[in-house]
Amino acid sequence: MSGARTARYAAARLTRAMRSTSATSGCAPGATKDWRGNEMASESKPIQLDLFDHIDPPTPAREVLNGMYYEKATDKFVSFVLGRRYYEEPAKGCPHDREWQERIKRERAI
Repeated sequence: MSGARTARYAAARLTRAMRSTSATSGCAPGATKDWRGNEMASESKPIQLDLFDHIDPPTPAREVLNGMYYEKATDKFVSFVLGRRYYEEPAKGCPHDREWQERIKRERAI
């Protein structure tokens, strides 16, 4: 027999076997068997799978600096973007308001 013909023959035999076993196998009324022969209800409910139950929650990364900070060691206002040093301004001769400079020195000193 050719390969395609053999495959059709095997499929037909499997279909006949499934029909005969589900009809006479003593299954509960309204139940059938799947391709493995396991009993399954005709009105079965979907099963909810939790695919991510084995994954641990991510550990919080350390705080990333963003914005202007006052660096005490160098007496400079330093700008950080995504944790990387971006820009520096000396505290003396800084063009920003005095109020702003004092507030940053109090609240955002590093």
